[in-house]
Amino acid sequence: LAPSEDLFNEMMEAAALIPSYDKTDQGFLNEFFAGRWAHLPYTYNFLKDRGALPDRFDNFVQSHLDQVFVLHIVGEKPWHCRDDRECNVLGRLSPRIWALWRHHFHEMCKRDTARITCTGRAAE
Repeated sequence: LAPSEDLFNEMMEAAALIPSYDKTDQGFLNEFFAGRWAHLPYTYNFLKDRGALPDRFDNFVQSHLDQVFVLHIVGEKPWHCRDDRECNVLGRLSPRIWALWRHHFHEMCKRDTARITCTGRAAE
């Protein structure tokens, strides 16, 4: 994988022409690269949001979180919050995922304060 200035320029030109079906960068990328990308299993883009089926979500997290490779933090970001109540007004954030994120964040802060800013809300 290597950055390409030509590809970047092509994408910048296309951004004005190709509408994003969901008005996000991901929607644009899906359209721009249509037919040129492989769909990965959901465990490579697992959403933190409990959504419309919180019981099923919680059961999956309880039993299979070890199968998740990438946790996609959509919506409220835990690094902007003091605790899960502040980012969980709608009750859609999994307490287990919140605790896991906080644990790893604080471990990173202990190891690498030179590269990670650990002051502010998330580090309190």
